[in-house]
Amino acid sequence: AADFSVRYNKYKFAHENPDVPLDNWHNDNNTIIRLKPYISTYGDKWKVVYGVDLNFDILSDNIFKVIPIIEGKYSLFNNMIIPYAGIGGGVKQNTFRSLNRQNEFILSEIDIKNTKEFKVYAGIKGTLSKKLSFNVQAYSATYADMALFVNDTMVSDFYRFDVVYDKVTTLGITGSVSYQAAEKLKIDGIVTYNNYDAATELYAWNLPALDIKLRGNYNLYDKIYVKTDLTLMAGRKSPEGLFLAAPTDEDFELGFLADANLHLEYRYSKRLSVFLQFNNLAAQKYARWNRYPVQGFQVLGGLTFAF
Repeated sequence: AADFSVRYNKYKFAHENPDVPLDNWHNDNNTIIRLKPYISTYGDKWKVVYGVDLNFDILSDNIFKVIPIIEGKYSLFNNMIIPYAGIGGGVKQNTFRSLNRQNEFILSEIDIKNTKEFKVYAGIKGTLSKKLSFNVQAYSATYADMALFVNDTMVSDFYRFDVVYDKVTTLGITGSVSYQAAEKLKIDGIVTYNNYDAATELYAWNLPALDIKLRGNYNLYDKIYVKTDLTLMAGRKSPEGLFLAAPTDEDFELGFLADANLHLEYRYSKRLSVFLQFNNLAAQKYARWNRYPVQGFQVLGGLTFAF
């Protein structure tokens, strides 16, 4: 089999604008052409996929990127436990829109580079019952030109962010558990730990060492819907210390993040429903980005009607 795709993006800023310095003009053609041929080989209990991921990154100095793809897995105890291992990666297209969705406070004029990933991983997944499944994976990954965000001091006096790119390596482990009882109840839990190392920057800014996510959905008689989620993050590094004369370790800490939300909905019919949304139940004004504390406890209510 083979996958083929073309991702085109045009980023233009102040092009031919005499009021803006020439070095700040942008008229960038960010196009990635991807061809991924691969072969899948099967047995009664095993499967091996091998191929190459070919990427033509027009924006990059090194246009042609080749990433090998190999993954093997084996079924034990009638698919209850499936160990697997592989290597892979790819080229992630960064655009102004995608970077702005990560951090809405970035400058309007930024450099655009695409992120190249190479990853080696191994893990175990499976199903302990019809309702309970799990997945545990350990990995080592290298990201060339990973986008990181640092407070700008040139034109915005700290309240905007510039995008810097660095080579980041990580050793990590992630585990997930999912429980689903028909369409009534679903609970997911994901725990990820990463040890980041940046080649040029002092730290891999804003990336959490520990990331815990818990989600739950409950459906009562197709009338009352309850959704809840909890996010915990620790080990995020702040660029604040870069701007201080004698920074301490605490100046590089963004602090612990705990964010819990609750959504309640009553569906009177398929067209009409009312809802209540409670955000940041702990009312913690943590800093999602350096110098940007989030809002405290919030309540939102409303009515929806479908025509």
